[in-house]
Amino acid sequence: MNKFINFCANLNFLQLVSKPTRYLTNKPSTLDWVFVNDEHSISELSYHSPIGTSDNVVLTADIRHSFDPLNMQTNYVSYRVVNYDEITNIKWQTLLRPLEDPNEIWNLLHATVTSLSTKHSYVGQ
Repeated sequence: MNKFINFCANLNFLQLVSKPTRYLTNKPSTLDWVFVNDEHSISELSYHSPIGTSDNVVLTADIRHSFDPLNMQTNYVSYRVVNYDEITNIKWQTLLRPLEDPNEIWNLLHATVTSLSTKHSYVGQ
């Protein structure tokens, strides 16, 4: 559990649940978490009575956003100019086998796919 908490802290996530969310016998505990990376993105986190015979409280939140659908511009990626021969001829095992670190494997895979995507597609509106 500490690894998870440290992971969230390293990402500057804030945990907003500050009260117990489960009442089992005489042991209140916090089971629910609401993480945000901007403390102003949620204006109110509310705790409500459990539903039915549940021992968990109900949480509700008001989410703030700056989404304006009238001024939204939609982009799409077109892959009509893809050179499938180049993509299918990549020797993935030869390329990735020498690497042992999962991060190195991911970085190489991501860089290769991103490069091919950039080379063989365009963004339209």
